[in-house]
This record gives sequence, C-alpha cells and structure tokens, in this order.
Amino acid sequence: MGDILNCLLEKGNYPKHHVATFGQTSFDIMINGKKKAVSHGKGFRSYLNSVTVMALSKYINENALYKPEFLIIDTPLEGLSEKYSDNPNESMKHGIFKLFIERGKKYQTIVVENPDHLPSDIDFKSEDINMISYKNEEGFLKEV
Repeated sequence: MGDILNCLLEKGNYPKHHVATFGQTSFDIMINGKKKAVSHGKGFRSYLNSVTVMALSKYINENALYKPEFLIIDTPLEGLSEKYSDNPNESMKHGIFKLFIERGKKYQTIVVENPDHLPSDIDFKSEDINMISYKNEEGFLKEV
C-alpha cells in the first residue's frame, strides 16, 4: 500500500511529500509518520482521502479474489480553494484529475465535484469524460 500511495501522491502533484505509509491500525494514510488529521488542513485531508481510496481500490483490484472495479469519489477538492502561501492548488487539482482520468480508462470511476473547483487546464471533452451537471431544481443536464 505504501508504494501505491507514494506513486499516486507523486503523480497527483502532492506538495512536499516525503514518505506515505498506510496505518494498519488507523486504516488511513500517514504522511512522514503523522496522521493527516494532525498535520494537514481540511482541503489536504480531502485530497488525501481520495488518494487513499484510489490506492485501496488499486490494491484490491490487483490482489483480491473479488474485484469491484468501481469507485465513487465525492468532492475531492473540497477546501482546496483556501489560499496557501505556496499555492499548490492548481497543480494538485490537475494532478488528481489526471489520476481519475487514468483510472477511468480501466475502471468505472465517478467523481462528484463542484464545477468551480475543477481544474481549468483539462479539456474533459477531449478526454472523453461524461460530465453531468446539476443546473437547478428541474434536474440534471448531461454535457456531451
């Protein structure tokens, strides 16, 4: 799990990442030996939760007898709109959505996210992403 987590964090443009491990008692990611709740703010915890779920999914799909091959992630970028001194936000947004796109080429992947949090530098149509937006009380609008 540690190798998978480290690989995903690197590909996802996670800043100042040194060593990620998976706590077997907490069943959660740890960065540099520290629990994320102690060492990271809300936006980073949300991001790390998404990476951890993707790592678990990858591990299960590679090693388990039964492979669900299906993943739903809710608001992975919640809280990253906060301003930080070195502002890794855009790079992290881009990185994690590239991970979702890469995963989606093999497995069903659904990401629920606020449209204003989406990375501006990814052309979702050219990536063949099916986007469904909630517009108002009348329902959803499928963007093709």
